[in-house]
Amino acid sequence: MQKTYLFILLASLCFLSFETQATVIFVDYSSSGTNTGASWTNAFTTLQPALNAASAGDSIFIAEGTYKPTLDPSSGTASGNTRDYAFYLDKDIKIYGGFAGTEAALSQRDIGSNPVILSGDIGTSGSNSDNCHHIFITDGLSSAAVLDGVTITGGNANAIRFNNLFRTNN
Repeated sequence: MQKTYLFILLASLCFLSFETQATVIFVDYSSSGTNTGASWTNAFTTLQPALNAASAGDSIFIAEGTYKPTLDPSSGTASGNTRDYAFYLDKDIKIYGGFAGTEAALSQRDIGSNPVILSGDIGTSGSNSDNCHHIFITDGLSSAAVLDGVTITGGNANAIRFNNLFRTNN
């Protein structure tokens, strides 16, 4: 009987040791490291690769700066009409802006001093006619997903194009 309990205990401990731990992924447009997101030194320099690399439960820390969409979410490529570019999120992750790029914990960020802007102003300065239709598109998220400490600006949703659907809102 004791062997059975010992076996169950050991099996339970092994199962718990395989549980995945949440990861923090770093984004800083001015990083000059390996662009892996593993640290502030090696942060991703754009947001979409961090969104793609994250798994449900992970967190993304974004350093001060302006970040613009670089991919068309329908194709996942940097081709086609740039107005269709948008950040795309379909996993329950936590995204936090407001970092200087040196912090080790969420509690150390200062949103007021380190603004993070997600901007659709990808075209001609002073004109919104060539801005992205949408800045941030989400799909299938639960209440576990978080977007905090960022300002979203510069969109021009005069048409919607996503997943090969197109509708004009004029």
